[in-house]
Amino acid sequence: MQRLRVDPFRNGKQNLQDLIGFIVLLSALGIAGCGVTTKPKALGSQTTSGAGSNLTPASSSPIASQLAASPTSVNFGNLTVGNATAQLISLTNTGSANVTIESVSVSARFGTTAGSNITLMPSQSVNIYVSFEAGAAGSASGTLTIASTAANSILQVGLSGTGTAIQPDQRSVALDWSPSASVVAGYNVYRGTTASGPYAKLNTGVDPVPDFDDAGVAGGATYYYVVTSVDSGNVESAFSNQVVVSVP
Repeated sequence: MQRLRVDPFRNGKQNLQDLIGFIVLLSALGIAGCGVTTKPKALGSQTTSGAGSNLTPASSSPIASQLAASPTSVNFGNLTVGNATAQLISLTNTGSANVTIESVSVSARFGTTAGSNITLMPSQSVNIYVSFEAGAAGSASGTLTIASTAANSILQVGLSGTGTAIQPDQRSVALDWSPSASVVAGYNVYRGTTASGPYAKLNTGVDPVPDFDDAGVAGGATYYYVVTSVDSGNVESAFSNQVVVSVP
């Protein structure tokens, strides 16, 4: 910087003019680079004030459209062959734009009542039923597939269920009688489906005790029972009195 000397003892008016010029010159030199300098800010830059100031990052935009399912998987459990059951699934638009459900499909052995061309506004839901038919014994698995205009255009829900075989009728008839007054080796038990016979023998060998459980009966049927005694020489007595049993 160039130094200028001002003589305060110069005469009158000329001295005042020189002082004003000196002040103007100093101001010009400071703006040109000898004092405070300025620099334009870049477009979009952020300004901080003071040490330790925090910058707030720009927030991300919400997903325009998103489809969600609840529950995300369905297990129908065990189901006797020949029966069917259904469960409810809720589809919700969790985004910020409308979503149109274009198609809904399921794997074999499963069914659905859902339609297509259903439009959901943001936060709106629709309920659909998914069914499982136990057509055969064994486990089954499949998928519910929803195609839509959402960002997740294909939404899938896992499905599973098990068909169980029909169990045989577990009803039975318990028989007991007074033992023979004579010494016997045991007894034979007979059953018929009409009064007074004919009868079929139920035990494969002589039963040594005076009781018998018949597990081969069906609900709603009526049976007619008689018993004989067998001695040590394998001689069989005549039929006892007939007993009628109706199975509920």
